[in-house]
Amino acid sequence: MISIPLFLSQEHPCGYLEGERAQSLFVHPSCPVTPSIYVQLIEQGFRRSGDDVYAPHCPNCAACIPVRLPVAKFKPAEVKNAA
Repeated sequence: MISIPLFLSQEHPCGYLEGERAQSLFVHPSCPVTPSIYVQLIEQGFRRSGDDVYAPHCPNCAACIPVRLPVAKFKPAEVKNAA
């Protein structure tokens, strides 16, 4: 198992909820993120912006946590007209 150096950002305005504060957990830039490590990070909720690999880290909120759906298996529910 590999140890990945992480650091926590300062609080900043939340990009999802007005008036809320957020923090981000970043993979240290000195860590070489190989394709296999990147896949594991993505599976744990990390994202990428340019060279930065990060995850939202807000202890009291999960509003921006992504949901992944297997598109090939997705079947939308039938919508019934209420009228």
